[in-house]
Amino acid sequence: MNYTNPVDSTEIRVENGLIRFDDYELYKKRAEEARDYLMSLDVTPESEQECKHTVATARKISDQLNQERIRVKKKILEPYSALEEKVEEIIAIVSEGENVARDKLKAIENRRREMKTEQIRDIWNARCDSFECGKYLGFDQFMLDRYLNRTVPLSEVEKEMVKFLVEKSEDILFLNKQARKDEYIAEYVNCLSATKAMEIVDRRYETIKANATESYMVIRISGKADVILAKQMLKDINYKILEEN
Repeated sequence: MNYTNPVDSTEIRVENGLIRFDDYELYKKRAEEARDYLMSLDVTPESEQECKHTVATARKISDQLNQERIRVKKKILEPYSALEEKVEEIIAIVSEGENVARDKLKAIENRRREMKTEQIRDIWNARCDSFECGKYLGFDQFMLDRYLNRTVPLSEVEKEMVKFLVEKSEDILFLNKQARKDEYIAEYVNCLSATKAMEIVDRRYETIKANATESYMVIRISGKADVILAKQMLKDINYKILEEN
């Protein structure tokens, strides 16, 4: 047989789950011969077409074997594919029940978290008025998601709540002693840090002072309706307005 021609019949057999490739040595030898022959070819413009034909013919050896490999793989995997299909069907059935049960468990957990949130809120409402910061801070500024974990008892939440109320009240009392107390406290409500609140307000005054070329006065107004009214009144008496963003 010419080594550039594929073997007439390629048969890789599957017997009792074992793969038999009796022609392995033959094919390996033919592949080595084809490789050596192709590497030794003297390729010139005159022999170009003959070379292409030789390459294509030699390639048939690999194509023939590859087709046989694919056939054997499908045959070997037939039992597994059937098993895989059955297992996936069973898993899908179980998943239907799991999803329904999981949704029910999630609904129960959400309800439990809602009930615990209300319990914590009741404790807050019962305590906040006894502390100075209760005049300025709301329940949401204290509440943390971790308080709703099953591993965190209400007694621990209440303990942290008292600590929060004490510390924040001390901050409020300190800020109330400052000249710019109203503005400090207004900023404190947003950041819950006395130092940061004072820095923000003081920086605002420094910016206004640096930009002002004439005398000025700082007025802090909250509430959309009050802001609109104040702006109109100042405009009527020819006051310039520098708004804070």
